[in-house]
Amino acid sequence: MPAPNNRVYGGGFWLNGAPADAPMQYPILHGPPESAFGASAVFGQLIVIVPTRDVVVVRLGQSDAITYPVLKDSLTRIVGAFPDVAAAGTGS
Repeated sequence: MPAPNNRVYGGGFWLNGAPADAPMQYPILHGPPESAFGASAVFGQLIVIVPTRDVVVVRLGQSDAITYPVLKDSLTRIVGAFPDVAAAGTGS
């Protein structure tokens, strides 16, 4: 559940909801799925969890802040390569 003052952060995780019109609100991915959430650490270390696609991506490398948008685009493409579990016919 998002924090009352920040639609993309809640419960200690970054969420993938639509940001409010406020500074410092960055979804964990660029674009869908909204079910994605994750943790972000220093130098681009990330964990992205997408329950609707049965995907967990862990990134332990190091990036400069200037390359972070490229990293986020890459993660979005990786997650996008996996279909929704329900669409694949294996969902519960």
